Amino acid sequence: MLAGTGLSLFSAHARIAGDAAALRQHRHTLWRPAAALFAFGALSTPVWPADFLRFHGVDIALAAFCLARHRTVLVGFTLALPVAFCTDLRMLDYEYRWNVNTLDYCGLWTLDGMLHHFLFNGFNPVVPWLAFVFHGMLLGRLRLPNTGLQRRMVVWSASVAVLTEILSLTLVALASGDLDLGAHSDTESMPPVPLYLIAAVGNATALIGACLALARRVGDARVLSALVHTGLLALTRCSAHVFVGFGTLETLGLLGKQCRGTAVLTSALFCLLAVGFAHGPANRLLRRLSRR
Repeated sequence: MLAGTGLSLFSAHARIAGDAAALRQHRHTLWRPAAALFAFGALSTPVWPADFLRFHGVDIALAAFCLARHRTVLVGFTLALPVAFCTDLRMLDYEYRWNVNTLDYCGLWTLDGMLHHFLFNGFNPVVPWLAFVFHGMLLGRLRLPNTGLQRRMVVWSASVAVLTEILSLTLVALASGDLDLGAHSDTESMPPVPLYLIAAVGNATALIGACLALARRVGDARVLSALVHTGLLALTRCSAHVFVGFGTLETLGLLGKQCRGTAVLTSALFCLLAVGFAHGPANRLLRRLSRR
């Protein structure tokens, strides 16, 4: 969703002006990092099978075709993708090529395996995950600095997410004959059924609205600057959380063996280190390179 919001902000001037040449240049500009994301994700797959950068690269490359599309088209795509996934779910075997015991995907780099993995039953398949990007593009076309909009994003989106979770738990409990609302929810990411998508969109939209409101209220520009620098190093941070974060835990024998409190503590420590690195040595290095 953040990527989609960024796409709309990135192309806003050209889209509003109707500058076809500039929009075409924007697409070419976006395809290069999209290809880099795919390549980097593919290289990291042997170490991190759940890598999402490959899917992210494909999503950005496809969304680049829609920079100038009318919002009704984006709404249509956002709604059509979950419907397409549900249709596929009825016709195809979702567990095809999966070893459900080890979560290994067999024959990923064959043509058949790649198509199924990217379009249907991978960790973050284009159908329906591309809907998140389109929803983000719609958000990016709103007046995000508007305080009233930020408040509505938080209240309404959080309400939708909570109601969706309650509905999901209730439906699962009724279907299983167990009316215990502590039953397993139907808002898990695999398979990404519509209830999952709605809950995820609600949570993410509320969080984005809250961050926008918080940024407006925070008086210390240094705090915002540190977070901005961290956001600019998203690819570095994503890589570090796998190779440095998971690698350290595996070396210490803690990977997959932490209690909830320890997991929260290690996550918080990694976040603090990531902000410190991005706002410190990495930021100074980027400034030097940009000057040269």
